[in-house]
Amino acid sequence: MINWLKSLLSLQPAPQKTVELQAKLLPDTGAGMFGEAEFELYSNDGWELEAEVDFRNGDRARPLSLWLDGQEVLALRPDDHDESEGKLSSRRGDALNVLPREGMAVAVKDGAATLLTGVFELHPRYR
Repeated sequence: MINWLKSLLSLQPAPQKTVELQAKLLPDTGAGMFGEAEFELYSNDGWELEAEVDFRNGDRARPLSLWLDGQEVLALRPDDHDESEGKLSSRRGDALNVLPREGMAVAVKDGAATLLTGVFELHPRYR
């Protein structure tokens, strides 16, 4: 019983973020939308990839896809706030077929049409 109680009380420190990449996603055509993508790597080799597109000027959120270096990696789903968003995480057992890196091209597509583009940059606090 004592060992069981000790195991309940032993707290492991949260993994520390070791890398954060960010991409500001802008339209080539001046369309009423913008977005961002973020990749975080942690000290326990865990990771998270998130992306969000905000719609403006009456444009409605819709299903989109996030592409990294020419490969589709993440489905973005519409929400109730005129945004399409998505997330992958190693904690949930998600797979990522491309390892994000600084300078990597990021795009958001609606079918074959590219709506937003950007480049992953290292967050200043990790330089």
